Amino acid sequence: MRFASFLLLLVLASASLRAQIVKVYQPIVGSAQFANFDRFTREPLLVVMEDEPSDAASQRRMAKDPKEAALFRADLAARNEALRAAVKFWTLTKVEFITSAQADAHYRDKEASHLLLRLGGLGPHGITVTSMVLSAEGKPEKLNFAGSLQVFANDVPEDARRRPVASASFAPHPNSYWSQTYFTSDAINAVQAMQRYVDARMHQQKDKDIEEAELQRIRQSSLALTQKTLLLDRARLDAELPAAQIAQLYPYPVQVVERAVIEAAVATADPRYLYARYLTVYRNHGYQLVDAASGQALAYAQFNLMRNIALGHIQDWTLKEFVRTAAGR
Repeated sequence: MRFASFLLLLVLASASLRAQIVKVYQPIVGSAQFANFDRFTREPLLVVMEDEPSDAASQRRMAKDPKEAALFRADLAARNEALRAAVKFWTLTKVEFITSAQADAHYRDKEASHLLLRLGGLGPHGITVTSMVLSAEGKPEKLNFAGSLQVFANDVPEDARRRPVASASFAPHPNSYWSQTYFTSDAINAVQAMQRYVDARMHQQKDKDIEEAELQRIRQSSLALTQKTLLLDRARLDAELPAAQIAQLYPYPVQVVERAVIEAAVATADPRYLYARYLTVYRNHGYQLVDAASGQALAYAQFNLMRNIALGHIQDWTLKEFVRTAAGR
């Protein structure tokens, strides 16, 4: 029994170490196999607006459950709207919108060159919302990337024909749609982070250097926390975190507001505010403290196995970690 307990502790410790490998302060996962970043100086970014699945099997499934089909359609519209709002922040290249049918045709066309941005996608068993993926398609790339995008738990691998350049992960709560857990601000911040990543790679920076620069900047962010007001989503505050305790844990300007206030601040890049963004990176998750004006993370709160967590909720340790990481401790 003692030996079994020891093995269990060993497994947990190993899992905890693995969980620390990918940090939430650098949420973009780039492909080391993609190097032709000068394509972003000459090709438009094709942004995919998802259609309903047109295959017979999907149509039959939707016809059997009208209520679920309605939820699916509403989620599809919400994701398209969020992505359309988010790419307004993409300034590296011209943006063009295409349908998912057009995107699928591009995936099959190995004689042309395309840069595609897609939020979620249709998996082999219906809707599978995995991540926002920026991919390079066509003859200039050897379409042999066989990796998978894993988020928080095992998920459906991306099609092996696709060659991801970078990805930003979303992991909805079990049995929920993307729009029931995430917001337009999440899509905006993902696009902002992805653009910073691509721009850095265009300037010959390597992934390790990008991550280190991000961490160094965060460690010097304490002053910014004193000058801007943190907006906390009332609906995401943990029930055991009273308002009186918030000021003790986070000794900087802070307001508890409705979600619409945060969404407006992010959409208008309001320089007065910060907000807390819940996100996942591969099998890891946590919060970033984000500048609404720039989309830059100023602090982070990393999940680990020693913390009692409520998934997606702001708890006492979240605020403590914001203060600690911004101070470089």
